[in-house]
Amino acid sequence: MDDRLKKMAAWVQKFKDVGSPIAQYDPTHAALPWAGIFLVLQIVTSDAQTLGAMGDGLEKVAQIIARYASIEVFPW
Repeated sequence: MDDRLKKMAAWVQKFKDVGSPIAQYDPTHAALPWAGIFLVLQIVTSDAQTLGAMGDGLEKVAQIIARYASIEVFPW
């Protein structure tokens, strides 16, 4: 799932990179709508990055729990 989030975030970033120069060609008509779209896209990418970081942390915690559970079962 982490791979899909990274791909989606990359596509959203490309869309933002293309949309900003296009909105600059006609700022009187495109500035306000693009600002709203840009804000939503910024929130989405931020949430995707946060979710990805949480997934990485959860994976590490699961590995540590599994490692120490085996140590508790078989004491040295």
